[in-house]
Amino acid sequence: MSCGCAVVSTDTCMIPEVIEHGVNGFITNNKEQMKQHLVDLLNDENLAKEIGDNARKTIVEKYSTKQFVDQWQQALTQAANIVFKG
Repeated sequence: MSCGCAVVSTDTCMIPEVIEHGVNGFITNNKEQMKQHLVDLLNDENLAKEIGDNARKTIVEKYSTKQFVDQWQQALTQAANIVFKG
């Protein structure tokens, strides 16, 4: 997704939190539907570009380097402030 690729995936783990079906990728647990989504993307360059562009936008907006560093900084700060009484 970060490279602008259209993604077809299963509905597992945190995938539904990242992929919005039909907007920035496709989600299905049905092998025939998965095959059809892949065929559609291969046969429709405009669809593949639109989904891929939306996928890239999602990653840039939700998972930027700044956000990653800020979240780690927050986690490390919280950990450093815990007093161990052992």
